[in-house]
Amino acid sequence: MTKIISIATVSGGGKTTLTERLMQALPHSEAIHFDDIDFKHAPEDLTKWVDDGADPHAWDLSPLSDQIEQLIAGDHPPSYLILDYPFSYLHPDISARIDISIYVHTPLDVAMARRIIRDQRGQKRIVEELAHYLSKSRRAYVYMEEQVMPTADLVLDGTEDPALLVSNVLRHLYYGSTLTK
Repeated sequence: MTKIISIATVSGGGKTTLTERLMQALPHSEAIHFDDIDFKHAPEDLTKWVDDGADPHAWDLSPLSDQIEQLIAGDHPPSYLILDYPFSYLHPDISARIDISIYVHTPLDVAMARRIIRDQRGQKRIVEELAHYLSKSRRAYVYMEEQVMPTADLVLDGTEDPALLVSNVLRHLYYGSTLTK
């Protein structure tokens, strides 16, 4: 039976790094990245969605649910399925499938700096991105900390070395305990 691990954090918080490292550490594992899925029925303006209450039900997650089903119902289902997924247990279509939800708590300034470095934006674009963050998108980041993080089974410090994060996840998976939370 496939154990499903959900990983959430703000953009730049370390989801991809943790997902990649867990895939190396966990035998016979697969990953699904939320951002790689085309959701036809999803809010178009994320800032407005957050301002209107950020109801996860506004998202039709059937494409994600279908991908999960295809992987776990296949001839060789993975032992572990890692979901790079923003809602933790907040969306009922996915929450019943999750065995453990992890939130990587990364300070917002660190996450923003990582995004700028990762995307290697020019100086003008960096200024535009920071202005947009301050005027609009910061509310979505705060939503993640206030609404998603409290639902997680395990909260990790996103400023820690990725090897330590993986170690804490494995400790939680195998023994039900961790040094962080």
